[in-house]
Amino acid sequence: MKKYLIIIIIAIINTSFLFGQNYPAGYYNLIRSYSDEFNSPYMKTSLWKYNWATYAEETVFDTINNVKYGQSPSLPIGSKVCKIISNYVNPPIAGNYWNSEEEKVDTAYANVVCGQIMSIPHFKYGYYEVKARMPNTNAYICPAFWLTGYNATQNKYTEIDIFENHSGINYHNYWLFFLHYGSMENKYQFNEFYFPEDIGKHICDKLFHNEYKTNCDLTSNFHTFGMEWQPEYINFYLDGNLFRQFTTIVKNGDNNTRIPVSNMDIPMTLIFWTKRGCDHRPFHDPNPSGEAFEIDYFRYYKRKPILTNAFYNSSSNSITLVVNTNNPEDTYYWIPSNNLTINGPRNLNTVNISLSSVYNETSITVKATGTNPPATSSNIFIFQQSSGNICTIPYQNNIYVANNINAPCSGCTSTIIPSGKNIIFVSENEINLNPGFEVQLGATFEAFTH
Repeated sequence: MKKYLIIIIIAIINTSFLFGQNYPAGYYNLIRSYSDEFNSPYMKTSLWKYNWATYAEETVFDTINNVKYGQSPSLPIGSKVCKIISNYVNPPIAGNYWNSEEEKVDTAYANVVCGQIMSIPHFKYGYYEVKARMPNTNAYICPAFWLTGYNATQNKYTEIDIFENHSGINYHNYWLFFLHYGSMENKYQFNEFYFPEDIGKHICDKLFHNEYKTNCDLTSNFHTFGMEWQPEYINFYLDGNLFRQFTTIVKNGDNNTRIPVSNMDIPMTLIFWTKRGCDHRPFHDPNPSGEAFEIDYFRYYKRKPILTNAFYNSSSNSITLVVNTNNPEDTYYWIPSNNLTINGPRNLNTVNISLSSVYNETSITVKATGTNPPATSSNIFIFQQSSGNICTIPYQNNIYVANNINAPCSGCTSTIIPSGKNIIFVSENEINLNPGFEVQLGATFEAFTH
């Protein structure tokens, strides 16, 4: 009885994912249970809670009364948003602040009441996107979307400020973002800093350490703010455009000392809030007039795991790579450029691979080792070209050649197995599924070498 080296790939889902306006389609899964479209008239209590802090610098939080859900005049009728409102109160509300001594201010200035929501789950690597409109007010209100975390065992503090906007007259087009890292005693030992080698689209003019003047009014319309956080880098996006990528953060007062952003590896709490803009303390000024920081949606995407290895089990004489997940929202893929080669002895029983999807940027090679059996054919199976540079497969099964099967063929930019088709290849030597090969939704592909 002949033994076969087998690879089975079944495409379960489509190969494209859409972000709001954004960038790496196909690399991420939208985690719906950790996202919020803010369509409900009430807070999503599985995701958010109130009152992380009662005071912050000059600000008093009254979240129960200052977080509302409803229609935005800037969006089509029926589109609901989360509104975080800032109000001026007189006389001011006195109290103690949670910040360090040097950041305390006179309680006489605690005359702005704001709102906040914080996440119940903790977040880590992934892509974060918010569509929001900043408060259209000349009061110095600071709306922010940020993450913070602390590991007590390691005494490690991390903070990522995806955006802040200080509002105030002449500040409607300012965008601030920060990376903070250090001990709890010295939270800001390392901070984001721009270096020439940092990449990104220069859509803003840098004014100060972390402050940028954009080319748009962030208070008049909704804009999308994105942050991709991975161990190797942290990217910031504005309206779908890559603005800046950081791979290191710099020690305060020492531009020659950097650490990789991989140090920022703590699960973090996500916070939306408004507060009196701390960097504008000299201007304790106008009434914010109940103007709202409006959030159309918050979406969290998790990168699909990267699969690069298969493991040989000598006792069962098989190679198995089966992907299981406890999260039904996860799917898996081979990331482009991380191409997989499966090698096995000629008498190997099976190679079993279970994937949710195969993307057409991916290369897969199934290779049998050892002496080739006598060739019965010298033909190399070539996919027939249909229209343009797109090739499809002749719809017969059990296609056999003596040497190699290569896909796509020369002259084709991509080769597809259409939905509803079940294709089996048999090759004496090697099957190469090169970039441009795609198994579409509802199709099945099996490849054998023997």
